[in-house]
Amino acid sequence: MSMEINTPHLDVNQMSHNKLKIDSYKAELNQQIISASVDVSISSGSQPMSLLFKSVETEMQSAIKAELENAPVEGAKKSLDIAEEDDYSPEATAGRIVEMATAFFPAYKEQHPELDDETALDRFMEVIGKGIDTGFEDAKKILGGLEEFKGEVADNVDKTYDLVQNGLTDFREKMLEALLIDKDKDEV
Repeated sequence: MSMEINTPHLDVNQMSHNKLKIDSYKAELNQQIISASVDVSISSGSQPMSLLFKSVETEMQSAIKAELENAPVEGAKKSLDIAEEDDYSPEATAGRIVEMATAFFPAYKEQHPELDDETALDRFMEVIGKGIDTGFEDAKKILGGLEEFKGEVADNVDKTYDLVQNGLTDFREKMLEALLIDKDKDEV
């Protein structure tokens, strides 16, 4: 009597094909951002910051989707609601980026029950940090390619980045404080 063991078949060609599809999708999104930017007079005040937000949003969504198998729809919807705002000052743009990015923490924590709270928070911060950094770098490249990454535009992008980093630090500190309070309540 021969026993047959079913093992999943790892299709390397399919995995490679999926990676190419993701890379192609990303390139297409970047091209759409560039095309939209060329169609609009980029040198008018809020357009570069709008491009920055859309670039960071795209990379954040990619980072979250890569990490979470079933990224929650409410997080994506929330980011779309945030994106409808008209104020693209560095402060407002940074606020939207931080709010959009941190909205996914509960889903991340839920999908990683094996991690203690602080480890989950740290890993989540790494994931969103990479997405944000990539989004900012992409926006700088696009603006540079349009010869718009200079003067006030460059200053606003840099200021926005600094404000986002401060916002993420504040989020982390508040979450650690809340997690500590919850832990203390559980011990009582």
